[in-house]
Amino acid sequence: MEKAMTLLQQAAETNHDFKWYIGNLYEIQGEREKAILEYDYVYQQDTIVYAYYNERIQELENNPDQLLTELYYKDRRKRTLLLLKGVDAEATDTEIGGFEIERK
Repeated sequence: MEKAMTLLQQAAETNHDFKWYIGNLYEIQGEREKAILEYDYVYQQDTIVYAYYNERIQELENNPDQLLTELYYKDRRKRTLLLLKGVDAEATDTEIGGFEIERK
């Protein structure tokens, strides 16, 4: 567990998304307050993208005994994209040919 924490802390220096897993490890170790601090740090960086961090904080505050027992992988790469389509050569510069929604 100590080695995992060290590696995650190093990774979080480059990408703070790894603080999610640091928080998970603190939960596994029974360190609820430390987990909340990790989650809150990232949530404060972007309250929209990282809304699930705040959801976890609320869960921990409402149910302090419901700590995680394993790392919980979150795939933030799943997104909804709005793809703008081009128009033909006769269109004005501000004209959009259309759009479609794509889920990835």
